[in-house]
Amino acid sequence: MDRDMYDMWGKGMHSGDQEVPLAPLMPPGEPLPMPPGMTFARRGWDPGLYAQTVLAQFGACGWMDRIHANPPNLDPAVVADELDQLGDFIKDRPGRAAEIQAQARDASVYWQDMLMASPASHPFTWGLIATGNTVAHMVAMHFKLVFKRPRPIQLYPSLMPPLLTPPHPSYPNAHALEALVMSACAAIVAPQFEPWLLALARRIGENREYAGVHYPSDRKESEHLAPQIMAVLNTLPLFQDLVVQAKAEWPAA
Repeated sequence: MDRDMYDMWGKGMHSGDQEVPLAPLMPPGEPLPMPPGMTFARRGWDPGLYAQTVLAQFGACGWMDRIHANPPNLDPAVVADELDQLGDFIKDRPGRAAEIQAQARDASVYWQDMLMASPASHPFTWGLIATGNTVAHMVAMHFKLVFKRPRPIQLYPSLMPPLLTPPHPSYPNAHALEALVMSACAAIVAPQFEPWLLALARRIGENREYAGVHYPSDRKESEHLAPQIMAVLNTLPLFQDLVVQAKAEWPAA
């Protein structure tokens, strides 16, 4: 241990010129004032970190045998047609530029604004949304590794995306898949928002095409995968418990 650190912990910590002694908090031999069976409160979990526990259960449930992806259509004529569509989108980029940049960093604020729900006001709902994002991200990366589809800019450099192309394969569209599953999770507890949640997910997926970093068929495959992910999630005890807790945050409208 560093000598200065040793001295600090051995003699006490300093706040300005006043020493703050590190004395025992309780007299030696006193029993700990902890009720039997006390545990960490479920509400105290960070929603994003709790999502990791659901991800672990999802990863252990044999999902690779239950979720099936279609391979991309690599027929040259089909690919050329998709690239032409992306080229046509360039003229409309300026109207979507702010969204494209914001969603590339963190799109979760769009759900927060639409639902008027934050991690502080609706922690279990945010646990559901975070779980959807976390699980969909893993599934997307798995199938990207399987199919290894090149990015549009590799075939059509003139697309000139307004942001760096992500350093992983193109298929499926991960932003679209994450958005679709996040919206499906939110719709479980707030079904009155479902049409707008689905529209939001589609918009986020399409923006990746307007940015020139995804083919339209990448998004369409994400639409094929999202219901399969939800079907598996709904079989998981941790996810079902999260649903019960989240529904309690949404009184009947």
